[in-house]
Amino acid sequence: MFTVLITGANAGIGLAVAAQLVARDDTHVIVAARSSEKAQGAVKELSAKAASSSKLTPVVLDLDDEASGAALRKELEQQGIKLNVLVNNAAIAFDDDEVDKRGLRAVMRDTFETNVFGTAHLTETLEPLLERGSVRPAIVNVSSELGSFALTPTFPPELHTMWLSYKMSKTALNVLTTHYTALYKDVRVVAATPGYCATKLNNFSGTNTPESGAEIIVRAIVDTDGKTGIFTGGPGEYPW
Repeated sequence: MFTVLITGANAGIGLAVAAQLVARDDTHVIVAARSSEKAQGAVKELSAKAASSSKLTPVVLDLDDEASGAALRKELEQQGIKLNVLVNNAAIAFDDDEVDKRGLRAVMRDTFETNVFGTAHLTETLEPLLERGSVRPAIVNVSSELGSFALTPTFPPELHTMWLSYKMSKTALNVLTTHYTALYKDVRVVAATPGYCATKLNNFSGTNTPESGAEIIVRAIVDTDGKTGIFTGGPGEYPW
């Protein structure tokens, strides 16, 4: 069975990715969320879409708590679960009103705590559980065009002064992608952007649906013979 763990799988892109994966045959989707209620609620919703040969497992994961990641690894080990793919999807973002209210330093700290520090710690915690076998395992980091240095000059003017902490965190996530590509030679490591999708993260202002964005992420997940060390999106490869 092809086993995929998705962080932040209870809403938005993560939920849409889980729905598309569990509809495939012989796929085990591990739904990670901050609380048991959220994880179980997502599994209940997803169950109606699951193929008869596929499986859903809810797990609790708080990226801001290192003990939570360690507990998740122990739980998976006790159940004898190995992963084919780890999808680092969970992320947070704050708008300019939050910066005005709490200050830039606080917003940056919270954003990086989840999007970068927590993601890095979880990746290194779960990497030993990636199944080395006939199918090359993978780490898929859900990134954004906003994290690309090369694409920045092409953005509309308003994007140059918005979402600073989020943009910085996605640039850092891209660096993590290249780092883990070099570190884990036997693992396919990619960054994939779903595009600007309407989710709670952006107050549903996105121009694309979560389902269309999820298709891009799913393609990166199941492309077991694909390239490693790339940044990919709807049109294909993106520059870093």
